[in-house]
Amino acid sequence: MGENLAITSKSYLSLWRVLSEKSFDAIISPHWIYDGTNGDTYGGVMENYGLGTYKIGGASRARLCRDFEVDLIGHSGEAYGLISGLYFIPNTRDGVIFMINGTAIDVDDERSRGEFSGGYIWEEKVMDPICRFLVDD
Repeated sequence: MGENLAITSKSYLSLWRVLSEKSFDAIISPHWIYDGTNGDTYGGVMENYGLGTYKIGGASRARLCRDFEVDLIGHSGEAYGLISGLYFIPNTRDGVIFMINGTAIDVDDERSRGEFSGGYIWEEKVMDPICRFLVDD
């Protein structure tokens, strides 16, 4: 998690650079891009992947914002009841970290699917209002 926090803040920790600009760019650049035949998008969530991060196009199936086209870069997580995400808007200082623990509906249940994205309904419910706040900022 600490590595991701450094990424979100564009590699600054206590005003000292942790990663070079070149290293940061390598981490957020896609090293795999889905072309329709070369892998699995995890339900439309990951259309590309870098070194632990992926880009989410604001108009793509992976989007986490219903009414706004907000491009994001980040990393999501799912394990043992935890659903989490760390995302930032490129070329800004805006980002978000969320952690959800213990949902009433199993992630494999149809009701857990997102209404407008490839993500879970809970990710949409958390991220959509945040996107509204970030866009209005």
